[in-house]
Amino acid sequence: MNFNNHYNLFGEFRDKSLESNFLSEYYKYNKSLYFFSYNLCCVLLLLAGVFIDFQRSYILGSAEVLTALRILLVFIGLSMFPLFWKKEHYDPKIEYYGLLIMVLSSLIVLLLNVFTGGMSKTMLPGILIITTSYYIVVPSLLRFALIAASIQVFNFLIFYKGDELLVGAHTYMCFMIIAINIVLIFFKRMYNKTNRTNYLLKEYHRDLSQAKDTVLAIIGHDLRNPMTVITSRASLIRKYFEKGDLDKIEKNIGSLCDATERLSNLLQTLLKWALRNNVAQDEDSGNIDICFEKAIIYCKDQAQEKNITFVKNVEFFRFKFDQNMMETIIRNLLANAIKYSPENQEIHLSGFRDGDSYTIEIKDNGIGMDANLIDKILSGLNNESRSGTSGEEGTGLGLRIALDFIKNQNAKLDIKSVINKGTTFKINFLI
Repeated sequence: MNFNNHYNLFGEFRDKSLESNFLSEYYKYNKSLYFFSYNLCCVLLLLAGVFIDFQRSYILGSAEVLTALRILLVFIGLSMFPLFWKKEHYDPKIEYYGLLIMVLSSLIVLLLNVFTGGMSKTMLPGILIITTSYYIVVPSLLRFALIAASIQVFNFLIFYKGDELLVGAHTYMCFMIIAINIVLIFFKRMYNKTNRTNYLLKEYHRDLSQAKDTVLAIIGHDLRNPMTVITSRASLIRKYFEKGDLDKIEKNIGSLCDATERLSNLLQTLLKWALRNNVAQDEDSGNIDICFEKAIIYCKDQAQEKNITFVKNVEFFRFKFDQNMMETIIRNLLANAIKYSPENQEIHLSGFRDGDSYTIEIKDNGIGMDANLIDKILSGLNNESRSGTSGEEGTGLGLRIALDFIKNQNAKLDIKSVINKGTTFKINFLI
C-alpha cells in the first residue's frame, strides 16, 4: 500500500481536509503535549537566563532586560491554557500561537547575542538545544519550526563574533548548525509521514471493519426471508405427512427445493462479496434489468403468500453501478413493498432514462407512511419497524442498508407516500 503521493514537501498531507482531519485526531490524543512542551521550553529558557545571564558582560542592554523578556515568554506560554485548554476540538490557531512562542524565543537568543557583542561562550550549545526542541520536543508544523530555526542560524552567522575563535572555527560551527538543521528537517519530515501513514492505516482498517459489519448485517437480514420460507414449507410438509396428503407434500417439496436453491445462491453471492476488501469494488456498466429479475426471484415466495403480482417495465440502458449493491437495494425495497401491501395487489417496478440520470421506481398500493417517518428513513435515523399487513415483523435494517448503498453509489433516494394509498421509492442515478 503506497501513500507517498499523499504527502507534500513537509511530510504533511497535500489534501487540506485530510490534513485537518489528521491534526484534529492527533490533537485529541496529544492535547497535553502541546501545552506541556511549549511551556517546558519557556521555563527552561527562563532558568538558563537566571543562572547565566547575570554573569555575562554586556555592551548593550542588560541581564534584567533579557530576564524580563524570558518571563514574558513564560506568561505567553501559560496563556495557552485559558485560550485553548477548554476547547474540545482542535483549533488551527494553536499552531500559530506556538509559532509566536518559538519566534519570540529565537529573538531572545538573538538579542542575547547582540547584547554581549557576539562573545557568549554558551551561544553554540544554546542554539543547538533550542533548535532541536523546535523539531523534536514541540509538536509544531515543520514550516513553522523552519521559521524559528532560521532565525537561530541567521543569529549565529551574522551576530556571533567569529574572529575571536581559531582560524576557520566560526565557519565550521556555522556548517555544524546548518548540518544539524538538515538532519532534523529530514527527521521531522519522516516523523510527519510516519504519523500520517499510521493515521491512514487506522482509517483504512476502520473502513474495512465498517464494510465487514455492513456485509454481516446484509447476510443476517437478507437470509431471513428465505429461511422463513424454508421453515414454513418444512412445517407444512410435516403436517401433510402426518395426514398422508402426498399431493400437497409433493407440491411443497418443489417449493422447498426452489427456496433452498435460492438461499444457497444468495449465500454464495454474499459470502463472495464479504471476502472482498471493499464492498464497493465491483462497479461496472451493467444491465439493471438483471438486478430486478434477481430481486423478483428472491421475493417470489413472500409475494405468493399474499398473492401479490409484479408489473415490470424497465427500459434497457447500461450505466455504471455496483452489481451486488444494486441487487441489495432493489431486493430490500421490493421486500419492504410486499411487507406493507395488502393481499391481491400489484407492485410496479420501473426503470427509465431521464436526461442525465437513470431512474428506478418501486411503487406499491400499501399502507403508506407519514412525513415524519419519511424524514427518519431518508436521514438514516429510522430504528423502528412497523408490522406488515400480515403481521410480518422486521428491524428496519433493510431500508437503512438500501439508503447507505444508494448514497455509496452517489445516487439520490426520494420517497412519495400517501397514508392507505401507497408508497413510491424513486432512486436517481447520475449517468
